[in-house]
Amino acid sequence: MRKSFVLLVALFALALPASALAAPLEGPGTVTIAPDPLVVPATTVGYQGEWLTVDVSYEGDGEAGVEKIALSGGEASEFSADGDSCEVLQSGQHCTARFALKPSSLGEKQATIEVTFQNGRPAEQRPISGHAVPPQLTFSPPAHDFGIVRVNRESAEAFMQVTNSGEAPVQVFNFDVQGDTSVFSHGSSSCSLLLAPGQSCSVRVYFSPYDQVDYQAELRASTGGEHFSATLSGRGGRSVIGPASNPVDFGAATVGSKVVRTITLTNSGDLPGAFFIAVIAGGDVGSFRLLSESCTMIELQPAHSCTVRVRFEPQEPGPLSARFAMFGDSDDGTMVFLEGAGLPAPAAGAESPRAEDAVASQRKVRKKRFGRNKGIHAPNLRPARRSELRAGAARR
Repeated sequence: MRKSFVLLVALFALALPASALAAPLEGPGTVTIAPDPLVVPATTVGYQGEWLTVDVSYEGDGEAGVEKIALSGGEASEFSADGDSCEVLQSGQHCTARFALKPSSLGEKQATIEVTFQNGRPAEQRPISGHAVPPQLTFSPPAHDFGIVRVNRESAEAFMQVTNSGEAPVQVFNFDVQGDTSVFSHGSSSCSLLLAPGQSCSVRVYFSPYDQVDYQAELRASTGGEHFSATLSGRGGRSVIGPASNPVDFGAATVGSKVVRTITLTNSGDLPGAFFIAVIAGGDVGSFRLLSESCTMIELQPAHSCTVRVRFEPQEPGPLSARFAMFGDSDDGTMVFLEGAGLPAPAAGAESPRAEDAVASQRKVRKKRFGRNKGIHAPNLRPARRSELRAGAARR
């Protein structure tokens, strides 16, 4: 029985025409291409946007043999293709292809997707479009002020947030600082990945001043040939503590005498200062002595003052000088120059040089006054005096 059935089937096959044994012809069914319309996601100039997946399906009798899916049209070069998975589609089957926009300029871009088939089935064509938009990044905050930072000793840092405020994904390619690059710099960032619209990342920035001045710069983020910036500012600060005038002059004093001066030191800087050592040193240190001070072991705020009492006791004649110095936590310390002059001590029973000068001056004044008031000069008195002496002698 089985052998008879096999033989019957073989005879039937031999009786069929050769065309009946070939692959079935393209079916009369329907090819569908979705989505409709075909619009790829927006992107920025020079950057490939996200992929759009195009679905090709077949419904109906027979089959549809897809030969290829390709881009055509005047602006086809503004799009990218990622191949397809399409071959022969039976009824109800699907395949896919992917396309994206990679524009060289702003604006709307259009091309055509063409699906060609085997065995003479007419090609299917669909328009595809995409929009190239400018990138847009926003810094938050748009400006950052580091405030007052102590020069040469301190550094301040902050995080700046960068948000994609545009319509298309963007890649932040790099950050740079324009302006006072010697004091502002940028560090690590979390912006290496693609930023979707509304997504944010951050970058670290530093401020390290070296002078007591105001500084300003711009932090820039670059993407797609565009630059976006935020303002950076800060001031270098320090304590500046000293007297109203420097050096401090104690004047002239006789060797061995004592002159005490109270010196007021004021912080004219913009940051507090503190000291823990106060000494008088250098030069004629023996002629100057620190009696008391209220400047160490405290933090002297800007515009506040402290006092120092110094005694000047010249040890020898001539110009004398020394230095009052304070050191500690404050920036460069404080140096006050002390000056004075020593006068020779008068000899025993002798007038001081200044007293002698005064007596000589008074004598000159009296002498001049005497001559001016009387109109008589010393040479005119001598003959009269001699006559009186002779007359007296004769009487005796």
